Amino acid sequence: MEKGEKRERRSYTQEFKLEAVRLVRTGISKARVARDLGLHLNDDYGAQELIGLGYGLLHAKRAADAIEIFKLSVEAAPDYYNSYDSLAEAYMVHGDKQLAIENYQKSLQLDPGNKNAVAKLKELNTP
Repeated sequence: MEKGEKRERRSYTQEFKLEAVRLVRTGISKARVARDLGLHLNDDYGAQELIGLGYGLLHAKRAADAIEIFKLSVEAAPDYYNSYDSLAEAYMVHGDKQLAIENYQKSLQLDPGNKNAVAKLKELNTP
């Protein structure tokens, strides 16, 4: 793909979401899951595709599945603050406070201007 060229946005069907979760649950490598789903790893766009999918699962009250998809997003773009922010939110919903804190901190490290991470860390660190 040429620099500046935009990729077409994918809309996720229910079948696509189910296939993503099925692949993650089989325990095969995350890179293979992404490849099998036709996602583009190693860029923010690929991470954004996964983040969208993860939030769909999170809104469907499937936090454990969302966590696995957000982990793929982190693998796709390990320097992208929003991957960690989304993973932190899923951990928070799932009740994993310490993992939520760690991922919000990583998000804030990558983007010190991330107001959401600052607010969530204050919320999580309040007794």
